[in-house]
Amino acid sequence: MSGIRRRVLSMLLAVMMVVTILPVMPVHVHAETNNVLNDQISITNNTGSISSNGSNGTYKITAGGGLMGRQTVTLTIQNISGRIATLNFNYTASNYGSFTIEGASAAASDSYSKLLENNATITLVIAGRSGFMTGDATLTLNNFSLVEAATSSNVTFDYDGALGSVTANGETVASGTSMEVSLNEGVTLAVAANGSTFLGWTDGDGKILSREASYKLTPASDMTVKAAFAKDNGTPWFMVGGTSSHEESIGLLGLGKLYYYTVSSAAYLFNDLNKAANAASNSSSKAIVMMNDVALGAGTYTIPAGVTLLVPFDDANTMYTSSGSVAVEGYTQPTAYRTLTLADGANLIVNGAVSISAKTRYAAGGKSGGSPVGAVGMVKMQGKSNITVNDGGFLYAYGFITGSG
Repeated sequence: MSGIRRRVLSMLLAVMMVVTILPVMPVHVHAETNNVLNDQISITNNTGSISSNGSNGTYKITAGGGLMGRQTVTLTIQNISGRIATLNFNYTASNYGSFTIEGASAAASDSYSKLLENNATITLVIAGRSGFMTGDATLTLNNFSLVEAATSSNVTFDYDGALGSVTANGETVASGTSMEVSLNEGVTLAVAANGSTFLGWTDGDGKILSREASYKLTPASDMTVKAAFAKDNGTPWFMVGGTSSHEESIGLLGLGKLYYYTVSSAAYLFNDLNKAANAASNSSSKAIVMMNDVALGAGTYTIPAGVTLLVPFDDANTMYTSSGSVAVEGYTQPTAYRTLTLADGANLIVNGAVSISAKTRYAAGGKSGGSPVGAVGMVKMQGKSNITVNDGGFLYAYGFITGSG
């Protein structure tokens, strides 16, 4: 064997030895429990320590990630107050391989609320990232509150009777009417749309209770429940939600990355853009999605810093920002999936961002975006309408902006 071959063989054996002895991510099996809100709520971490700070409880959990493995952390939050109550908290997750609340994929940052029987629990599971995209995941919980439920509550119904109807336990209830509902029994609500699309049930503050047409309501206090019906070019509807991040390989050999988002967690529904913007600015849900074709009349509408208005092009509410849009082969005639019309005198002030999203055709000679194709987001500007992008604001126009404004 030549000297060169011996040296190559020795190098390969050395690499194999290094790979063999790389440790797998250690898994901690001991649990730790912390109490919050004067021992009314317990938080149990199945894999070890929770770092906490603040009298109302701010908890930060880390799930390790590594080349050869990753750690999964399960948090169990339990109502130990001795009474039925609504649990509320905010959360932020980052750099995770997976993250679920009650078994469902959750947005990276949002608020959470649920009515809990005494000793009832909710479960959050977060995992780090493994492989070459390794990294430790973090989950921060804060702003806990627990509100005791009333034994019965007065529920008032609100909806547009021209667009649909509502039943309670099978009986039609007119908009504006009220009924007493027992906490133990609750009430089953259902809708029938009339030439419209049902968007969901909200409380009087616009917070989404459910997006299912049939919904069992167990009110914890007196409240208004609103059934949101929408049709194109009718009353405008805007959903405020949290985003999930995604990535796609692009460029030569797929070595480049395109990062984009979907608005996957619905928190609020409003029929006023400025109310939606205010809610997004003051909550952890920072995206506003147009739920129908919308015409904004004369007036001023402001997108605050840190908030993004999406004019979507698909049902998934895919949102493209600074990284670019997904490019596809071939050409399909662009058609408007959703249209925002700015009437004469409408002024859209952008301190945050507006994303008019669409997929684009491969430009000649590469896999970067070219012209919009297929379903697109569209903005039509009429008369002397304006879009003003202030310093620090962004306008991402992957679809179309047209008109005389």
